[in-house]
Amino acid sequence: MYKLIIIFLFSLWFITIGCHRENIHDEKIISNSDFSLEKDIFKFSETMNNEDTIFVCADLSVCMVRLKYYNCITKSHDTVFIETKTIETLESGNETIDLGKVVYKKDSADTLNFEDMFLYMQQYADSTDKTRFTTLQITYKADTISYKLNGIVKILDFTKYYVDIMYKYYSGEKL
Repeated sequence: MYKLIIIFLFSLWFITIGCHRENIHDEKIISNSDFSLEKDIFKFSETMNNEDTIFVCADLSVCMVRLKYYNCITKSHDTVFIETKTIETLESGNETIDLGKVVYKKDSADTLNFEDMFLYMQQYADSTDKTRFTTLQITYKADTISYKLNGIVKILDFTKYYVDIMYKYYSGEKL
């Protein structure tokens, strides 16, 4: 009986001490980033601050093919990285491929980059059409920009453009 009382008191003491620790996960991270999705999207690799993250979802679904690419673009230690995953919906379930994380660099002489692709989408997309699915969605914190393409030719042109960019950064990978 004496052992049970000691074990109970020790457990109570241990729980009490553990509950009085500061909870480091409740602290809010205050970001001093001045990056604006709407203002800086066409030059994000230059204007992003360290620890900024942009999420890009490209829906390349056409006819019977259901395929989405998810890109996470982050800046860390003054270098921009892109991490990509693909999800293809099949009759047997979803197939997910993680392409990994690579360094993202924009070459001003080459149009195969995300900034130029965003300009392309701004020029050819119709974001006001409520009947279309979103082809490309870009998110930074609480801000979101969505682009919708009308017509199979525009969708296939965008798909080729996007896949060409992916091949540039993930050459030899299964896209």
